[in-house]
This record gives sequence, C-alpha cells and structure tokens, in this order.
Amino acid sequence: MDKKIIQHYRTAKKVLISKDVRSKEFWRDYLNYHQQKVQNFQHERQIHLLVTLFWPFLTLFFGFLIIFLPNVFSIIDGNVASSIQFISIIIFLIFFIVELFYLRYYYRLENGISKLYDLNDHIFNKIKQ
Repeated sequence: MDKKIIQHYRTAKKVLISKDVRSKEFWRDYLNYHQQKVQNFQHERQIHLLVTLFWPFLTLFFGFLIIFLPNVFSIIDGNVASSIQFISIIIFLIFFIVELFYLRYYYRLENGISKLYDLNDHIFNKIKQ
C-alpha cells in the first residue's frame, strides 16, 4: 500500500505541476478521482489501525503468561511450567518484533495519506482559478 500511495502522490504532483492548460471540468473530475483514491487509502489505514491496536493485546497476553503462568503450573509440575514459560517468551518476542515493524508501516501509511490531503487542497485551488 505504501508504494501505491507514493505512486499516486507522484502522479498527482506531475499533473499539478504540468504547464498544460486544463479546463475546470478536468480538475473537477481529477478531484473526484483523487478523493476516491484517498478514501480507499483511508479505509486501508483504518484496518491497519485496528490491527495495530489489537496486536499489543496479544503481546501483553503472552507477557502475562510469562509472569503468572509458571506460578500456576509450578504446583503441578515444574518442567511443564518452564516449558510453557519458554514458549511464551519466544511468542512474546515474535509478537513484539512484529508490532514494531507494524508501527513503522502504519507511521509511513499515515504520513503518506496526510501528503495526499495537501494535494487535495491544491487540486481544489485549481478549480477555483
């Protein structure tokens, strides 16, 4: 999605910078097209926001397993508790690393869409001219 936002941004920037004389009708159509693209990117952003917010809950769940579960299983068998704790640590680390990458991706997605908002204003100004 990141690449699509950058590609749309560059294309829109070229259209805005070009010296070609274009009618107001062209700019209205282009504004509708641009707003539709931004709306699709916003939908993608909302889905990624939900995932970005849900993922830490899973990470915290495994963090709590690391802390509290050995106490529960130590009553039954110490080997089972240490095995479950080791597996929980591995899963916690995997989830934590994935969350870091996901936050980085969401940050880039958010910044890309905010750049498209600026283009929206520029296109609207072309209609007013």
